[in-house]
Amino acid sequence: MARIIDRLPIPHFGAMRAKEITRMEVKDLVGEIAKRAPIMANRTLDLLRRIYKWGIEEDIVAASPCYPIRKPGEEHTRDRILTEDEIKKVMTGMGVPRLVVGKILNQVEPGVTKVYDRHSYDKEKREALDSWSKRLMVLVSNLQAIQKTEAI
Repeated sequence: MARIIDRLPIPHFGAMRAKEITRMEVKDLVGEIAKRAPIMANRTLDLLRRIYKWGIEEDIVAASPCYPIRKPGEEHTRDRILTEDEIKKVMTGMGVPRLVVGKILNQVEPGVTKVYDRHSYDKEKREALDSWSKRLMVLVSNLQAIQKTEAI
């Protein structure tokens, strides 16, 4: 957020006080950004809305010049799948032993282990995947909470 503030609104608005900024000036800023980076224009507008919302709550400003300005960029959701290396890093970062991570990813151990290690590691894999699931639920819950507050 600091990068957005430093690079975009501050240079555009200069020394203007928050109360002095008009809807047209916000539209001009967002429109200029949208010409080269429509999604960044959306992020800038969202950030300004949050700043003004806070300003209203703190009685610094009476109204926001950001409403009812529409986001100029069309947002596209995308799916991203973690690579095996990313999964390994996350799971080992969670304390899951390297051997168990390898078993979860269905990797075959080289050498003697490949031949003589017939243990299925089911219990260890289940514990690791349960831990992974709990971590993901925390992340998703926090993301949903953030999205709800941004929608307000």
